[in-house]
Amino acid sequence: MSQTIKIPVVIGKNRLRGKICGAMVDDQGTEFALLKSTLRTAAQGHAEITDLDAWVRSSVVTMLGMYEAGHREWQSAKDKTIGCVQEFVLPGGQSLVMADRRVLDRLPA
Repeated sequence: MSQTIKIPVVIGKNRLRGKICGAMVDDQGTEFALLKSTLRTAAQGHAEITDLDAWVRSSVVTMLGMYEAGHREWQSAKDKTIGCVQEFVLPGGQSLVMADRRVLDRLPA
């Protein structure tokens, strides 16, 4: 049985990155903790992952980078669309969907 987990993302200046804008989890609730725990669960038991915490951190950075790239592409050719949506399907069947919170609210449950 697949499950969709919605992760709200914002594009803005990250104080840790100076004046550089980028994608960040819009963590008004528990979404960031949910993202990390979902990735941790998906990675457990894989022998090639020796440092689970580092793998989760790296995966979050990679996913946000992919969202940034998709968002830039959407910005250049958005036509009549309402936002950028990035979906990541995990091996266990779970789907992580990243988008602006307003866009996520418009997606089916």
